[in-house]
Amino acid sequence: MTQRFQARTGEVGGIPVARNLPTRGRRQIGAWCFLDHIGPVTFDETEKGLRVGPHPHIGLQTFTWMIEGELLHRDSLGTSQPIRPGEVNLMTAGHGISHTEESVFGERSLHAAQLWIALPEADRDTTPRFDHYPTLPRWQNQGATWTLLTGQYESRTADTLQYSPIMALDIDCELPQSIRLTLEPGFEYGILPLTGTCDIEGECFEADELAYLAPASAP
Repeated sequence: MTQRFQARTGEVGGIPVARNLPTRGRRQIGAWCFLDHIGPVTFDETEKGLRVGPHPHIGLQTFTWMIEGELLHRDSLGTSQPIRPGEVNLMTAGHGISHTEESVFGERSLHAAQLWIALPEADRDTTPRFDHYPTLPRWQNQGATWTLLTGQYESRTADTLQYSPIMALDIDCELPQSIRLTLEPGFEYGILPLTGTCDIEGECFEADELAYLAPASAP
């Protein structure tokens, strides 16, 4: 059975966001414990874009997938790393880290997804680190562009650092397409249209409506 969850709208760093996790009735999907859909938004020349000041994290990973625009990540490890479309930034907080995120000067658009991954109890006190992934597995299939952001899908594996068995895919369709996914029966899944709509087993999901598939729902 597919469950539907509506996003809560808010603002982070001056940018509109749709928060899909946690939500009433669903705190996590596997180890994924937080999901913000940022934008898409366009700035005029008087706006500075996203500005998130120094703040700490502990016991989790922050996972940023960039779709449009550019952000600059800085952290207490001394990292200074821009992220551009098609790239992933992964910060492992472990026993503690602080960071900032800001739009790059001159950028006039922003579209991204940021997720948090709960670290297993045995790894919550791990040494903080930061990893940047400029190249990810990407291919054409069923009339769409597929990008494997983390984990394994069919015969492909992403290099993204993991502490729990998770998977994330971006599927980009320029035209309406019928897509068949290969799902692991033991996994639970979330499917989120970032733009447009998505029909799942006869139900239509609008942008920022999260579809949850329990393990028994996987074909």
